[in-house]
Amino acid sequence: MDYKIIGERIKELRTYNSLTQVQLAEKLKTSQSLLHRWETGKRFVSVPTLVKLSKIFNTSLDQLVFSDKDIQALKAKDKSMANKLKDFDNLSEQDKQMVANLISSLAKKKV
Repeated sequence: MDYKIIGERIKELRTYNSLTQVQLAEKLKTSQSLLHRWETGKRFVSVPTLVKLSKIFNTSLDQLVFSDKDIQALKAKDKSMANKLKDFDNLSEQDKQMVANLISSLAKKKV
C-alpha cells in the first residue's frame, strides 16, 4: 500500500466532506496529529481504521487505497477478462476443455 496515496485520499475526502482534521480525528477517536501523519503519508493506516474511514466517507476501501490510475487499470482488466469470458462461452465443449487443460498446466508450471 502506498501511504502517500492513502493519505492524499483521506485529506481529499475529509475536505470534500467539509471536515477539519480535528473533527475527523474525533470521529475516529484518535488525535489530530496522528491524522496529520496519515494524510502526509508518514504513518501507516491500519485496516480497521480504513474500514472506519470508508464508512464515515461512504466510499469503498479501494477508493481509499488505490489511486484513480490504479482503479482505472483494474477496471480495464476486468472489462478485458469479461470479454474473454464471453469468447469462451462461444467455444465448443471440446475447445473449452482444451482451454481448461491449458490453464491447469500453466498454473502447475508457476508453482
